[in-house]
Amino acid sequence: MVVPSHIGSPPQPLVIACMCDHPKALMLLRAARKRAQELGARWIALYVETPEQAIHADDGAQERMLHMLTLASQMGGEAVHLEAQTLEAGLTKQLEETQQHLKLCMVGSIESDRSVRLSPSKEMVRIAEQYSKVEIVPLTGQLFIRSAWLKPHMPRVRLAHLAYALGAVAIAFACAALLQWILPPALFRINEQNIALLFMIACAFVAGRYGLIPGLLASVAGFLIVNYYFVPPHYTVRINSITDMLNASLFLSAAVLISLFTSQTRSYAQKSRTA
Repeated sequence: MVVPSHIGSPPQPLVIACMCDHPKALMLLRAARKRAQELGARWIALYVETPEQAIHADDGAQERMLHMLTLASQMGGEAVHLEAQTLEAGLTKQLEETQQHLKLCMVGSIESDRSVRLSPSKEMVRIAEQYSKVEIVPLTGQLFIRSAWLKPHMPRVRLAHLAYALGAVAIAFACAALLQWILPPALFRINEQNIALLFMIACAFVAGRYGLIPGLLASVAGFLIVNYYFVPPHYTVRINSITDMLNASLFLSAAVLISLFTSQTRSYAQKSRTA
């Protein structure tokens, strides 16, 4: 007779993160995942919704919690959403059901902020202490800002990165010159406007690899090269018509925006890896 390997093995410990509808609750999810990995445990993101919370919740609170519970599942945890008349009743029910395997309860400590309704974290701690060890996670610091205009990423600039930016623009110029040499003049003039795309690719690569300032340098350098070598009249940066001014403005604006958004994406990716 073959005995399954899981029979007789010790049960896997459990970590519960007691969630609230605070915008910074993502910090609690990350802390719970980290502690569960350290303990070799599975973890649950628990949200108890009461009628009182539904009445006093600020705008977007339900959307935030739905987003947080979805994130918990994506991060490897289990999302549990309970509806109860009181926070104590719902939290107690879940803790009693998992008491045998419960290793740690984690509660977010919320700072006083006029823009966010205070969560009853003290009540959560009082209830959770009756069943397991409790760890408090401060929900402090700045919110994750999605808009690149509010706080652009400005890392420390290195001369090597600026040199790499100019090198990327030089490679784009070499590719454009090669196309000009290979293609017949008539065919090259038809595709002349597409030459700018080579320099935009260089701007995006530099901004994503080295940050905003090198990306902006690549944008300006690419704009000057395109205007000087590939826009009639050649070998001058003069703009002789409204059309030339519009084309130059569109290219420079697009290159700068690509650099800005690409560098911000790089910054957010670095923050998510270190969080």
